[in-house]
Amino acid sequence: MDARTGAHTKESNKDMKQSLERKIKKFRIIFLFTISFISCTSKNYKQNSIPFSELYDIPDAFILDIEPQYQTTNYSCATVSLGMAIKYASNDTIVLSEEECWNYSGTKIESARKYGNDMNGLGKVCKRFSLKYKFINKMNIDFLQYYIAHENPVILNIRPAPTQNYTHALLAIGYDKTKKIIYINDPSNIITQYSYDELMRHWDAWLYRPNIHSEQSGFVVMKE
Repeated sequence: MDARTGAHTKESNKDMKQSLERKIKKFRIIFLFTISFISCTSKNYKQNSIPFSELYDIPDAFILDIEPQYQTTNYSCATVSLGMAIKYASNDTIVLSEEECWNYSGTKIESARKYGNDMNGLGKVCKRFSLKYKFINKMNIDFLQYYIAHENPVILNIRPAPTQNYTHALLAIGYDKTKKIIYINDPSNIITQYSYDELMRHWDAWLYRPNIHSEQSGFVVMKE
């Protein structure tokens, strides 16, 4: 082997080694990214899911004994719904007026009227009285029925007219699987029930906080 052939061989080996190192580095990056993604997904799944055995192990029909309350303004649907939910969740020990809910929420009325209901404000009211709650976006009917069956009323954010951006909030208080109906306490005293299909047509709305176009969102007030 002459000097030129030896040099060429060394250069080729060097290129092959560098190429192999690049491939190994690329593989490690993909591998670590995949592991990270799986770990995060699994963690979120465990935090947000309900086991199937529990999700469907509920009565075929259930209704909460919640006395209806009605709004006196055209912008208090969410706070009145919250007042009904809190009264029930606290076993009638906490009774809040429409005005008190607004004051405790810290939400500006003009912001709510312009941008939609404020879930953060509702959370502030619950925190004030040490009540547990959760806001869930992309909730489905199975999860809605699960929470109701466990005596947790759920405030739904809807659009009464699906072709318009007008937002409304009402309280889901019951269901009937056989009839495929969700029972409602409506602060505007218009809606008393939705069929599953009707609810799905209306169950989206723009919100002030979080600032999103919500899809099948619910604010769950946990019973003590």
